Amino acid sequence: MRAKFQVLVLPFAVTADDVRYCVFKRPDMNFWQFVLGGGEDTETPFEAAVRECRDEIGVENCNFYKLDSTASIPTNWVGERVRAAWGPDCIVISEYAFALKTEERDFSLSKEYSELMWADYKTALKMLRYGSNQTALYELNERIKLGLLERI
Repeated sequence: MRAKFQVLVLPFAVTADDVRYCVFKRPDMNFWQFVLGGGEDTETPFEAAVRECRDEIGVENCNFYKLDSTASIPTNWVGERVRAAWGPDCIVISEYAFALKTEERDFSLSKEYSELMWADYKTALKMLRYGSNQTALYELNERIKLGLLERI
């Protein structure tokens, strides 16, 4: 059963010259986002983030960082079957953000994504549809600039 939260994972790579962020295109809705998915059964948000990266982009054993960014997501963005299992009093769920530092540049995409793009901060920010993705990107970019990332 799906847990009452979702996770957002922001892959990034640091080079000698800059930082790049990887955004993914959803073909079913024609917009760009970071890795996104729901928790399963008794998973913690971190466990869900690791699994989503494995399932959606084929990445394991990377450097994960917890971000402070959270969002409240309306349950009407989730399928009706899942909402019915949660009950009518579950109106919003929490979204927890994580960063994924990787040297990988060519991910193995699941069917949820049709393409990926590595972009600088300003370009990625403009591409993202949802405010929660934009806020988490801002936080990650600032933490990188200030040297404030703490690995999980």
